[in-house]
Amino acid sequence: MHNRGRSLCPVCEKMTEGGKVRRTVSVAVRGETIEVEEELIECEGCGASYATLDSPDAVALANRIYRERHGYLSPDDIRSFRNRYRLTQKELAGLLGWGVVTLSRYENGALQEAGHEKALRMAMKSSNLADLVKSHAPTLQPGRAEAILKLISESDPQSGPEDLFRNLTHRPPDGFNGYRSFEPRKLFGAVEFLCRSSEIYRTALNKLLFYVDFIHFRDHGCSITGSVYVRLPFGPVPDRFNSLFAVMVDTEKLLVSEERILPEGATGEVFKTRLAPDIALLSDTELEVLIWVKRHLACLSASQLKTMSHDEDAWKKTPHAKPIPYSFAADLRGVVPD
Repeated sequence: MHNRGRSLCPVCEKMTEGGKVRRTVSVAVRGETIEVEEELIECEGCGASYATLDSPDAVALANRIYRERHGYLSPDDIRSFRNRYRLTQKELAGLLGWGVVTLSRYENGALQEAGHEKALRMAMKSSNLADLVKSHAPTLQPGRAEAILKLISESDPQSGPEDLFRNLTHRPPDGFNGYRSFEPRKLFGAVEFLCRSSEIYRTALNKLLFYVDFIHFRDHGCSITGSVYVRLPFGPVPDRFNSLFAVMVDTEKLLVSEERILPEGATGEVFKTRLAPDIALLSDTELEVLIWVKRHLACLSASQLKTMSHDEDAWKKTPHAKPIPYSFAADLRGVVPD
């Protein structure tokens, strides 16, 4: 018990000098049990525990954890998207075919339905938003469609990094890219998902991406991103990984890169996301693998991931600086999704 202060107990209806107490509670969110820490006041008179208006809401905390686990947009993400194009709640709700109350609830913390999450994700793509504005132009106030389309045009670069990425890693589908041509946007979504609500060292991120693609190949016959992985001294890494991450930081502005001083005095680079991960292009099986890797492997240190990857036949049996065949995915050690 701590932080004592006077408040009115709703049970005995007396002013009390009760202090704040914390307890862990389980909250059910869409079939998942999520544990959160609840803060209450304990009455020194009757011993009852009760919440105040300032107490964190357990359901809201559980919803936030659920969003982070599943890569859902946060209320801030939704508001930022709407404000980026200077859309009112009424305008965005109309474009999506929703009621204003529904959008308002999501912006104020309610957990959005899965179908609405996908609709938001699709609308966040500039070309899709432009199509929505054009098709709903008659329902908007005079001049609004033109103004919104102008903002979309100004914020959407004429050329993205896809061509650059394809030039860096172009190859037809084969056993070295998991029988999938390289897909930059899926790489974006995977990296953003892994870095969401955490800081991940570059060396650790390389290993996590390796496991994401190789696990999906093992279980479903193809990789997620179509990346080629090369055997280097610190473990498997995506081919041309320095250029790939540089584009994500400098061109796309999807990641923030910061240097950290390591305990032994060396420096390391960590990545953080700028926005919620774009998972609209990811299939259900791809998202399931990402969720598993985020839960079970992203919590490991870069050193632990290095040791783990060095124990894989994929690393041990591939010559230095050579691409790693995805056929090694069948022999991954101790990596079995739920």
